[in-house]
Amino acid sequence: MKTVILSQYFHKNISAVPGQNVSLPCRLPNNKPAVAVKWTRPDLEPEDVLLFRDEQPDPENQHPSFRKRVELQDRRMKDGDVSLLLSNVTTSDSGKYECRVFQRESSGRKRRALTSDPIGIVFLDVAPPTGEFSCRNKHVGLIFVAVLIAALIIGLILHHYVIKTKEEEAEDEQITELIVRVKDGSSSDPQP
Repeated sequence: MKTVILSQYFHKNISAVPGQNVSLPCRLPNNKPAVAVKWTRPDLEPEDVLLFRDEQPDPENQHPSFRKRVELQDRRMKDGDVSLLLSNVTTSDSGKYECRVFQRESSGRKRRALTSDPIGIVFLDVAPPTGEFSCRNKHVGLIFVAVLIAALIIGLILHHYVIKTKEEEAEDEQITELIVRVKDGSSSDPQP
């Protein structure tokens, strides 16, 4: 994870694998409490990932793919922490996330945007696992193929054995029948 701090703003790159829960960090640039926090993804329509105001999430304009999967790490925003928790990430969650906060003006009556720019940008990259996990999956596949081939060979051997046994039993019956005929004085040629 790499963080680049530019005055009060930051950019962060985060990598994850599908199924993980991820925290996208964001902090207030000053000690004034936020009355609203808005996380967005500009490439989506609607772009809202989470709007948190009046001490609760506001799902009205939230993108459907984030419903019931996002929340603030600390709803009280203690110590200025307005990080976003994103659960059960998928590859489609990859993208640029922007964090904005809204605070009251010094009079305490009006809300104002700190800036039209986000206070933080997080680039999330969700990709299937590589390396060790991929090798394990390949080994499982090879083991499966080996077991399948072994089962096929055993099946062919058993099939051959059953056919051979039936042929031997048929020959034994013919020999027994010939012996019985010879003892009874019947013809030595078997009857069709």
